[in-house]
Amino acid sequence: MKNLETKQQIRNYHKRIRDGMAKREIEEKSRLICGKVLKSRQYREASILYGYYPLGNEVNVLPIVRQALCVESGWLFREQAGAVRWNFIRSPPSHR
Repeated sequence: MKNLETKQQIRNYHKRIRDGMAKREIEEKSRLICGKVLKSRQYREASILYGYYPLGNEVNVLPIVRQALCVESGWLFREQAGAVRWNFIRSPPSHR
């Protein structure tokens, strides 16, 4: 149980920090995070991408999702049955 308590404490701590941020600060930090992700080797080499709709003061990852939805990006959108999740599969270069 201690690990679960620790995880929950960490989540609560960071949620309090996010909740104390101004909307403008959230937008700026989200923009910086998305820029880093889109330029990263991990993103370029990924074969699966999961996304979420940001609620409250969560990081807004929608620019990453929008990029993944561009036909040129090679990502294919699939919904997972029975789940509220976005699942993107990168198509092979021959199918782009």
